[in-house]
Amino acid sequence: MPDAADFNLNTFLSLYRERNMTRAARELGLAVSTVSEHLKMLREAYGDPLFLPSDKGLVPTIFAEELFPTVSDALGACARALPG
Repeated sequence: MPDAADFNLNTFLSLYRERNMTRAARELGLAVSTVSEHLKMLREAYGDPLFLPSDKGLVPTIFAEELFPTVSDALGACARALPG
């Protein structure tokens, strides 16, 4: 299982918001391949696909829906703790 330092939860949040790999990559300023690699590591770490392809983009799994508030709150708290 990858260590938490091996992946970026910002990728999870961006994919959740955008529901699209290309738009998430653009939002994060990353290559699509990097976002794909982050998602692969997240999937391995959580043991869940997190997002499934559909004709309208990516659809979060039930687990991703449950995970979103926790990750969003945690990263928001971290951002608030940073100076400036």
